[in-house]
Amino acid sequence: MTDTTRVFRKFGGFLFRVENDVEQPLLRALVAEDEAQSTAEGIFVPDARIASFAPWELKQLGLPPAAPFRLQVRGEGAIATEGFRLLVGLLRSDGRPVTGGRRDGVVFKSGSREYLLLNPLYEVLEKASSFSAASTMDERMSRWCDLRDLLPEGSVVDRQLQTINLVRGDAFTLDIKPGADFDPVLLTISNIDASDERDEDREPSEALPESSQETFSERFAKGQKVNGHYALGGGWYVTLPKETRSALEVVREIKRSPLNERQAFIANPHAVLKDHLKDTVDEKIIDSLFLEQEQFLSSRIKCLGVWQPKLCAYVPNKEMEWIPEDVVAFSGKQLVGVSIDNNYFNIALDDAPQIVAEIEQARAEGKQTVTYSGQSIPVSEESQAALRRLTEKKSSNPATKQTEDESETGPEELVPVLIDNLEELGFTANKRTTSVSPGGLPSSLKTTTLYPHQEQGIHWLQSSWAEGMPGVLLADDMGLGKTLQVLTFLSWLKEQMESGAQDEKPFLIVAPTGLLKNWEKEEKTHLLSPGLGTLIRAYGKDLKALEEQGSYHRTQALREADWVLTTYETLRDRIHNFLPVDWAVVALDEAQKIKNPASRMTDMAKSLQADFTIAITGTPVENSLQDLWSIMDAAHPGLLGALKDFRNVYQKPAEEKGEVERARELRRVLEEQVSPPAILRRMKDEHLRGLPERREHVIKEHMPEAQAGAYSESMNVGAQNKGRAGGMLEAIQSLRKVSLLAGDLSEKGLTNELVASSARLSATMRVLDQIKAKGEKALIFIEFINLQEALIPYLTSRYSLDMPPLRINGKINSQARQKMVDDFQTRLPNEFDVMLISPKAGGVGLTLTAANHVIHLSRWWNPAVEDQCTDRVYRIGQAHDEVHVYYPLAIHPDAGEHSFDLNLHKLLTRKRELSHNVLASPEVTKEELGELFRSTFGNI
Repeated sequence: MTDTTRVFRKFGGFLFRVENDVEQPLLRALVAEDEAQSTAEGIFVPDARIASFAPWELKQLGLPPAAPFRLQVRGEGAIATEGFRLLVGLLRSDGRPVTGGRRDGVVFKSGSREYLLLNPLYEVLEKASSFSAASTMDERMSRWCDLRDLLPEGSVVDRQLQTINLVRGDAFTLDIKPGADFDPVLLTISNIDASDERDEDREPSEALPESSQETFSERFAKGQKVNGHYALGGGWYVTLPKETRSALEVVREIKRSPLNERQAFIANPHAVLKDHLKDTVDEKIIDSLFLEQEQFLSSRIKCLGVWQPKLCAYVPNKEMEWIPEDVVAFSGKQLVGVSIDNNYFNIALDDAPQIVAEIEQARAEGKQTVTYSGQSIPVSEESQAALRRLTEKKSSNPATKQTEDESETGPEELVPVLIDNLEELGFTANKRTTSVSPGGLPSSLKTTTLYPHQEQGIHWLQSSWAEGMPGVLLADDMGLGKTLQVLTFLSWLKEQMESGAQDEKPFLIVAPTGLLKNWEKEEKTHLLSPGLGTLIRAYGKDLKALEEQGSYHRTQALREADWVLTTYETLRDRIHNFLPVDWAVVALDEAQKIKNPASRMTDMAKSLQADFTIAITGTPVENSLQDLWSIMDAAHPGLLGALKDFRNVYQKPAEEKGEVERARELRRVLEEQVSPPAILRRMKDEHLRGLPERREHVIKEHMPEAQAGAYSESMNVGAQNKGRAGGMLEAIQSLRKVSLLAGDLSEKGLTNELVASSARLSATMRVLDQIKAKGEKALIFIEFINLQEALIPYLTSRYSLDMPPLRINGKINSQARQKMVDDFQTRLPNEFDVMLISPKAGGVGLTLTAANHVIHLSRWWNPAVEDQCTDRVYRIGQAHDEVHVYYPLAIHPDAGEHSFDLNLHKLLTRKRELSHNVLASPEVTKEELGELFRSTFGNI
């Protein structure tokens, strides 16, 4: 702390008057991340953010020290009775209660001493106040759920409160049963450590064990009303907030309604809930009460009708329940990923109309964002267009005029109902007849210097078209120029049309919103004017204008266009705009967006009439081989058979039994069963021209004595908990963290002594010293936010940086993220610089070729995620001749080659090689996690 900063207590926070803010990188970072406000008086930091500081940050900012107290929580009376009271107090380290103190927000005064209440003390005391103010038992039970999840280790909790299992039903999904019957499945949203990057993506989980859920379902079905709480036996209680009860009352009512009403509800639960609750529950709350899962029927058009989910479609995916929160990394979520302004939002399919309505209202009120499930969605026409779906009820026969009453009683919008390739093969695409020959480059190609692999890819696309193939999968690794290859092919095909060799038809390019402008940019970069010709942007405000033309003129405009750009969300919600058009080519960029074979988005993408479909993705298998089947069923329906058979022949043997040969056989089918091959996949490790040399450095660093001791203690605890439910995962998580940093950060922050006590940090600083000497730049991937924060001032001081390192994590919005990328790419040319990035936030969509060094300070469970991180610098366009990738590993002196870091590295390396060579799933399986446990713990 320097003399240039003065601190003042201000209502609800602290005001820092900083004369030279270069000396306070922490305050600058808070302002940049919108967690503090810069005013004329200084920088204001609210109590809630102060409470999340580390002790060393308090000292650096000249604030009072952290309160050295523990919590005491007692209950008076039985928790299930109206007279129950919750008493929360503070204890000194010797167990004596703190008396005579006074709390002012985050500040606690005890005698002449003043302390700050850091989380979770601050949050618990805030929640305790609301508990006491609750007027009903239902409210108190719900608030106890909130408070209990915040209690830190060491809190003194009385026996009654320790022995009950009290959960809150924050939301629900549906278990769909034959006969259009259904039961609500209660979900809860657990609190996650705020220092962990994954807090930004808190995912609901089932609130009750199976037996308790069954008991709840029985009582729910028989009850005359929905109660505020249920005692389910075995010490299990569930409490339902008022809004959840209101929504469940609607479910209970419809569950007893006629078949057609139940079917309508199953088809669109969110719309029905909105209609029933709009006058009693805030629309923002309705959005989060029902969670729709992504498992729905799909396949080829057989008629127009109401799109409906498959039976049991809303049941959460139990196959992934074994994975701890930081293993899943919330990939392959049950929610749809919507890209808006280069930022991804997780949104349930049927929630889009509600969000559109909120955005419309927010625009009228001049607001910048709306909040959905903890995510801030920008208020713009583009956001509305990306999320909009038809909510008007339409006639089942557009050619027949209906009365107003008939229209109002009609079902949902009519959409394609597809022939099902899930249970049996019902649709196989046939070859077309063509009269063109492959070869040659279009005369409009401006970029005449192509790399050999790009020329090969263009010829493969031409040959596939000429052979009349229905479609292909271009699965080149990231950064190899897939967009350039597709644009060149489309330009070649356009010239074939202009010569009369092919009928003139438009091209449709479907991409995430954040990539649409890139397609336009690349078209102008690589093709001479007029490029592909007349472009229609069928998204955002342009879509609105297009729809205002009326169906006849809109269809004519699309048919007469040369190429059309749209989003996956627009296809899902506005498919009627695209159905009347016979497309020459449909290009599906980032085709993993349709990896779920049972989602509405996938259905609508598969419903388009096209001569040729190009699926484009660098990650054809993100989580499961089922991803690949779904993508190929859009590009070349029938090639891989029905999903049921595919699962039995390839997916289950490869993923559940470890039969790698089945994955190799699958690749042979894609590459050899048809000619030209149905898939083209080149990897960077094939030493393709145009790429820098990639050098990997596995740094084995022996643990210092203190870290080795902490590691041994974690091993002992893990051995004692072996066989206990969840024990394996807890042990692995403990070893994962202690292998990075044995203890907590002190009030001094990250110091040379603390770095020296960590094998990985020591190795990382040694690498950074070498990079500094070369005047080059590095990216450090680390998901723990508190360590990111500690590294900023430490690196600034260690390397005498004029500007603190930039940081990108999930809390940074898209605009700030892009600005940081631009700054890093241009600031300090030919000088040392560092950027800290969370793997999830920085794994895609960023080009950071100013750096040529990547350090994976913490490891991710899916090697595909790590590769995406590395690809921020390892790509065509990298100016340096070499890219260096570092994996610092902490080695225990006794465990040696069986140390956790090394075992995890071996597992990820093996998964990466399998994924590259045989299209195997890169996701770590339950069996492989068990193997990791056994290889680390041996036979203990």
